[in-house]
Amino acid sequence: MNGLSWKDGDVYRWAWNESEYNKRKDLANLYWCESQIAIVRGDFLEDTFWSGGCQSRCFKKDVVQEMLSLTYLGNINDYTPCRKEDQAMYDDKDFLNLTHANNRGEYYLKVGAVKSKEKMIKVTKRNALKLRYKLESAKRALEWELDKLKNVNELDYAYGIEDVSLHDNSYLDEDFYLLNLGD
Repeated sequence: MNGLSWKDGDVYRWAWNESEYNKRKDLANLYWCESQIAIVRGDFLEDTFWSGGCQSRCFKKDVVQEMLSLTYLGNINDYTPCRKEDQAMYDDKDFLNLTHANNRGEYYLKVGAVKSKEKMIKVTKRNALKLRYKLESAKRALEWELDKLKNVNELDYAYGIEDVSLHDNSYLDEDFYLLNLGD
């Protein structure tokens, strides 16, 4: 296998190699119903798009290197299921994401992985920046809405932002005094 790991549970991202791609490129759906994530099971490399056995594309061990370009991701047996959100606390090298178009949430954490303080600090800083951007945007939007209320005689268009009632009456109407409009 020319140095290719082939143990049950080995996980690869795969694509057609240049030769196979050139043979297949005129086909309408080169990767139709294929996740391009595959797991070694016995003598086969099985694509994970459909669950269970070779319901998706399967490659026999002896043709894999002739047909595919592979990127080794790890061995599933060295990982334990986790939540997507756990990636915020661990280095990417310890996190395995097997999510694809037909599977919206399959995440794994390497057994024995240690939380990364550096990663948690980075993610927390990103959160703070994202919230700052949202706050600044909300401040600008609030000023724009308040300016429109200062010139109600010129108001000829209105729209409701997300989660704002468009009905004649709303529970929010009781809190208009919080806008300090003097009316």
